[in-house]
Amino acid sequence: MSIRAVTFNEQACKSEDDALIHDLFLNNHCGPIKGCELSYDTNTITVGQGYFMIAGRLVHINGNEVIEPTPVENGTKYCKLIFSLDMTKENTAKDFKQGKFEVIGNYDTYPDTTQEDLHNGGTTYQLEVCKFTLTPEGITSHENIWYPVEINGVVAYAKKEVDAMIAEYEAECDEIIKNASMPVSHIHEVVTSDQGVHGLRYNGTLFETYNQDTQEWETAAGGLPPRPVTEILAINGTTKVDIMWNEPNIYDVQISGYNVYVAHASAKPTDISQFNLLTTIQTTTYTYTTDSPSNCYVLITPISTTGIENTDISYITPVITAPTFSSASWSVIDMLEKKDKLSTYFSVGDIKTITIGGVSQQIAIHGFKHDDLSDGTGKAKMTLGLVNCLPTTYAMNSSDTNVGGWTGSKMYSTLNEAIFGDLPEELKDLIKPVKKKTSAGNQLTTINTSNDKLFLFSEHEIFGAKTYSVGSEGKQYSLFATSSNRIKKLGDSGSATHWWERSPFASDATTFCRVSSSGAANCSSAGITLGVCFGFCI
Repeated sequence: MSIRAVTFNEQACKSEDDALIHDLFLNNHCGPIKGCELSYDTNTITVGQGYFMIAGRLVHINGNEVIEPTPVENGTKYCKLIFSLDMTKENTAKDFKQGKFEVIGNYDTYPDTTQEDLHNGGTTYQLEVCKFTLTPEGITSHENIWYPVEINGVVAYAKKEVDAMIAEYEAECDEIIKNASMPVSHIHEVVTSDQGVHGLRYNGTLFETYNQDTQEWETAAGGLPPRPVTEILAINGTTKVDIMWNEPNIYDVQISGYNVYVAHASAKPTDISQFNLLTTIQTTTYTYTTDSPSNCYVLITPISTTGIENTDISYITPVITAPTFSSASWSVIDMLEKKDKLSTYFSVGDIKTITIGGVSQQIAIHGFKHDDLSDGTGKAKMTLGLVNCLPTTYAMNSSDTNVGGWTGSKMYSTLNEAIFGDLPEELKDLIKPVKKKTSAGNQLTTINTSNDKLFLFSEHEIFGAKTYSVGSEGKQYSLFATSSNRIKKLGDSGSATHWWERSPFASDATTFCRVSSSGAANCSSAGITLGVCFGFCI
């Protein structure tokens, strides 16, 4: 007989039966469901008490599980701690032999894992717990890569399916809107039922709805009116004009140009008829090549659902000269950031004056696309920092300690709370948190990653090498490649001063690294006050 009863009286329910059901309800999620916290020291990794799921199977850790990776004699080994199932082995009543924690690694890149389908004949499943690097000094950087299981797996699966359907309908609606912006013949399917015809259609000119009472198609009320063009910015160069705007971005606009020299006029145009159509486009950027870019005006007009242009003359925008960092408003800088044009118009070392707590302070561009955004969406477009230190000195901690590292310091909270609060509001709105790598302090070689709005620079970011720090704390900024840029004054008008780095000193638990008044690498006790020069990203 090919039928095996499972959840019936006098019948056996096997472990693989339970595993299949668990996997279904958990949507194949693996990981901790209670406890199982990870901790690290130089030579060991500890998995705390708790429960975790792997391939639908429940594992209980009833005491701290300590894993000691095999030491390496030289180089850096890229390792993963995994929990490995080998279903070819046989368990006994006393011993669990099918699963164990183990470390796998390579000297060039993190190793891949094997995850076979245990419900369809597979025998091997490796669950990734954490990844870390191993050097002769022991465990250095590490990252947890297993996450708590979402018990509402069925809900998560259903949501995934619904989201996919919504995305499909949104794409269809976007296509409707796109087609509706042009006088094309496109008739949408009419829905029928036993009550008759009803629905929405586009007749090639405008949208219509079906009136059940008159049984006729009528012009749709409201329709899809053209959206205004927002935040237009037109910047001239030598032979071209870069035109940027934010909305609309889902259907066509017409871009028209007017050049006062070509038109033999000295004033801006006053009527749509004076413009020449340049292009019809569905985007939010356009480059216009012209002989006299500094004397152009730009008109951008959205196209309505009926295919008729909205010719509101208020959309005429005079072309402005290419902005300098020193003179550009934050709204212009924001637009350039959104269009990824910052490095087109600005350069490393460009300076701008802002107000911090009522005091004027110069900031400079330190680099472009240098730092990773905390939200994981890529690189911050631009990194900025003070040209000189704040006029007031600060201590890294209230006592001589670097235990807790950068994020555990008093300086970290002061910078990201009080000093951040003193920045101009329009600037604060543009600042984006970025990931910063810093050693853990207390002579540990562990590298932690923080998400910072404001940050002190690390020794490596300033000098491009380690002298007093652990190292591996980021890459050198372009600005600091010039040694004179490492010399900072106390305030823009003060004398050269020592200034703090966020890097703990590698050889004791009381000191942080600093830059001397001559621009050289050095270190000082954490409790003394020195200059503060911070950076941030937009």
